[in-house]
Amino acid sequence: MDPVTAHGWSYFHEPVTGDQLITSGRCILHSITINAPATTAGAMSIEDGVDDTGDVVAIIDFGTFLSETAAGVFTLGNQFNPVTIFYDIQMELGIFLDNPTAVGADITIMFK
Repeated sequence: MDPVTAHGWSYFHEPVTGDQLITSGRCILHSITINAPATTAGAMSIEDGVDDTGDVVAIIDFGTFLSETAAGVFTLGNQFNPVTIFYDIQMELGIFLDNPTAVGADITIMFK
């Protein structure tokens, strides 16, 4: 067994512009990294499920991540600094991103 691949996390990475099923079935949601500012105001919820009827685990409000010049702790001058949020929680049905306002955020989701 290769220790590097046997113990690593699976990931989903792409700009999210709509609802997205990340994985189905029992899993661990390790972390979510916001890699770049959102292009549209709005919020995205992370749900334990395979569609938008799952239990809401978290809501990420992208109002503070709208532009590279947005004021706040996540910016430094005109440079956006990626932010990682750790969860390490068990999901029973899967990981679903409910993105009703089509927030165009570049995110990475790590899970196993």
